[in-house]
Amino acid sequence: MRQALMTGRQHAPAWLQEDIMSLATPSIDLYVARLASRSNLSDEELDALQKLPTRAVRKKAGTSFTICGEKVSGVWIVSSGLVSGFQQLRSGLRQITALHIEGDMADQPSAKLGLATTGLEALTDVTLLHISRTALQSVQSSFPAVAGAMAVDAAVDAAIQIQWSTNAGRKCSRSRLAHFFCEMAARYEYIGQGVGFSFDLPMTQFHLADAMAITPVHVNRVLMALRAEGIVEMRHRRVFVLDWEALIRLGEFSPFYLHHRKSHQALNA
Repeated sequence: MRQALMTGRQHAPAWLQEDIMSLATPSIDLYVARLASRSNLSDEELDALQKLPTRAVRKKAGTSFTICGEKVSGVWIVSSGLVSGFQQLRSGLRQITALHIEGDMADQPSAKLGLATTGLEALTDVTLLHISRTALQSVQSSFPAVAGAMAVDAAVDAAIQIQWSTNAGRKCSRSRLAHFFCEMAARYEYIGQGVGFSFDLPMTQFHLADAMAITPVHVNRVLMALRAEGIVEMRHRRVFVLDWEALIRLGEFSPFYLHHRKSHQALNA
């Protein structure tokens, strides 16, 4: 079981080969590998996670599928695509508060609370896996180590939120965007979707503005400045990091809060 989970994508860096798995069809495998990469789980515990009953659902880009405050019967695992967590004001203004990539559980607090703590929207066409709260609670009760692994995963999401809050509250727009690109580079590389220092980021400048708490016009100006300085470039919704060290310095980025095995050495090598 463990060997099957840790079969990496062909283009993944060597240090990730043991931690990831390609998703040819909707599968919980990448989420299980994410938990196993941060916590020690036995073959029996991994098997229990693999056997969680899931229901695959596909959503079109631009579809909001969870409303903040509504009762929920289960949680969503992102099997493919990109999902945003967001809060929306009566005025229509929106703040993107989280991004969920493949293998992520979206809005983890809802698993315990039974209420959505954020809205969820498909930024791209997505495939989601729905797991009932009852099934989650059953496996957590039977396997305390699994409950612990899920708590660690939720703690990492909370750590990301702290970084996002600090960026929005105390950093200039250039530093915010630089840190964001560093974080997404690390997260995508971790699941084998980063090639060298480039990765797909299927977000419009309007999405980036909602995530960075600035205007789309300002996003455009910052992107042009970072490209002119030879630091980073975004073309056709793909990010190309031109100077990784400069991007790290500008964003004051350290990957410690992502809690990825070996990511510290790999990203700073």
